[in-house]
Amino acid sequence: MAGTPRRDLAWDEAHGGHTLARHVGLGDRDLRARLAAEDISAASTFMDRETAERVVADALETSRAQIQRWSRRSGRRPNLVVHFRGNRDEPIGRSLRRGSRRPKTCWAARIVLRWDEQLDQFFVLTAYPEVP
Repeated sequence: MAGTPRRDLAWDEAHGGHTLARHVGLGDRDLRARLAAEDISAASTFMDRETAERVVADALETSRAQIQRWSRRSGRRPNLVVHFRGNRDEPIGRSLRRGSRRPKTCWAARIVLRWDEQLDQFFVLTAYPEVP
């Protein structure tokens, strides 16, 4: 993934996204706290911002045709989910499932896009590592 362009997730955060705020650089204690505070099945974190931005950029590029079809729709657009699948030799983060003692290493991620009618374009609502 080295050399992959990056997506500036700060732009997405400014438009309503929360990848940086909830899914980047968290420790195990932070993951446990999220599970305790929120009704979610797992809490996950990218290793760092650079990894998150490269994963998102790669997923957007790989899913370009799907995103273009979704973008051309008229009317209300439901959120679009695209996926990243890396290789096991290059972990991108960790995920802690509810009821588990330790987080698992991740090399896959889910990216959720939301359409903004006023901007007439999408933003990354969230992106997070997941165990495939």
